[in-house]
Amino acid sequence: MEERMQVDDGFNLVDLIKILLNKIKLLIIVVLCGGLAGAALAIWNTIDVNYYGTTMEFYINPESKDAADGTENISQYGIYGAYSVPVMDAMVRLLNSDSFTERLMLKGKPLPEKGFWTNANEATLGLDAKIDEAQAKIDAAAAAKTLADAKRVQAEQDLSVLQEEWKKFVAGSKYANTSYSAAAYDKAIIDNELNGVDATDLNAAFVAYESEGGSKEVSLAALNGAKEANNVALAAREDALAVWAKTAKYKQALGKYSSAVNFSYLEDGTTSTESTNLARSFVYVKITVLNDESFAKELLETIKIVVPTYIEERMVVPTGYDSTNCQRITRNDEIAMTNPGYTRKQALIYGLAGAAFAGLVACVIVIIADRSNKCLRNYEIIPRNFNVPILGVIPTIEEMVPTNDKNAEVKK
Repeated sequence: MEERMQVDDGFNLVDLIKILLNKIKLLIIVVLCGGLAGAALAIWNTIDVNYYGTTMEFYINPESKDAADGTENISQYGIYGAYSVPVMDAMVRLLNSDSFTERLMLKGKPLPEKGFWTNANEATLGLDAKIDEAQAKIDAAAAAKTLADAKRVQAEQDLSVLQEEWKKFVAGSKYANTSYSAAAYDKAIIDNELNGVDATDLNAAFVAYESEGGSKEVSLAALNGAKEANNVALAAREDALAVWAKTAKYKQALGKYSSAVNFSYLEDGTTSTESTNLARSFVYVKITVLNDESFAKELLETIKIVVPTYIEERMVVPTGYDSTNCQRITRNDEIAMTNPGYTRKQALIYGLAGAAFAGLVACVIVIIADRSNKCLRNYEIIPRNFNVPILGVIPTIEEMVPTNDKNAEVKK
């Protein structure tokens, strides 16, 4: 019979609204509490959440040597999109890689600062000793390069003297318009076509430059020595960096730097199809740092120095050009807060979400509680379900209204 009553007792939208209206005060209180709880949670989580950052743009373009003397590089500012999509993809991948993040962490220096990257527990790694060893070899390589450059300049001066002597020696002969070379020199002597011109000065210059122990050989030996010293220095540097990468501070700093900066070569919203028709000559940099304005400013200054050098070193040069030029073209790229009013906005969003969620849950609970009550709510249901007449109904006394009459008036 109870099941029959549950089935016959209809449930429609009007009934639902009546149930909710009967508990409207409770529902309003729950909604307000949910909204306040959501807003409080948002304020608690975002009260100290401040993002600092900026955006930067670098223009990259190919360079070619000046046709006049072949020494000065002329930047081709009119060449847009000179770099293909794969080249730009590769460059951006490098900029977003751990290897470039290391450059930022080092601030462009070859080695990390001693004593800063390790703690007492990591002293056994011997990072300071590795840095000292690598620095000594780097200094030796630099000294060898300086010496090699000096000897190269001296050799070029000796060659210049030799070339002048050659011009005098071959004046009036068929070798007059022939540039100096050992083969030309030997052939001129063998042919004996110089008609008695004294070759003493030329021979002395030739021996001083070209013979065993001459300036050319000394220059090449110094250059090879500088290259070997540089290779040793690079190996020692990589060894030191490998130890550096094992430190806890390195891993912490790597995450901090990599999450703070992002590189791209297409503006936001650009599709891959559109990218093939756009000028691929710009690298975009976005800096975003949480609650550390000083670090954001430090990172900005480091990027200004490190990025152009890195791109010029690594960029694939298009056919017909000699090198790549990279310049920062933004000037108003100062660090500023990027999320003003963030806490207020989040409090509003969380407050509305909390109020909606609390109201929905409260409505569901009220409806379930009401429908779980098996009491008869309407005496009209009894004759319909039990097929018996109702003889009388006990009235519900809601309020007693006192009167002057001896018999109190009862208001239903």
